[in-house]
Amino acid sequence: MFDEGFRADLLVEDKVIVELKSVEKLISVHGRQVLTQLRLSERRHGLLISVGEVHLKHGIERIVNGLPEEGRGSFAAKLSTFFASFAFFA
Repeated sequence: MFDEGFRADLLVEDKVIVELKSVEKLISVHGRQVLTQLRLSERRHGLLISVGEVHLKHGIERIVNGLPEEGRGSFAAKLSTFFASFAFFA
C-alpha cells in the first residue's frame, strides 16, 4: 500500500497500531500522528504509549479512527478507574 509513507512501531494482529514514545508527557500532536496512521492504513484502533511517564498507566492513550472528537478519552483514565474498583481488595 505505502512503501515508506509511515512506519508503525508495532502492528498487532494486523488490526491495532501501537505507537511508542519516550517523552515525559504526551501532547495532542502525538495522538494526531496515530490517528493519521490509522486513516492512511484504513485501520480503526490504535494505542499511543509513552514509556517516559513515571507510571506507565498514565502514558497510555487509546485512539479510535472514526470516533467523534468528544468520545476520545485517555485510556489511562479508564484503566485507572477500572483498577480503582478493585481497591477494596488491597
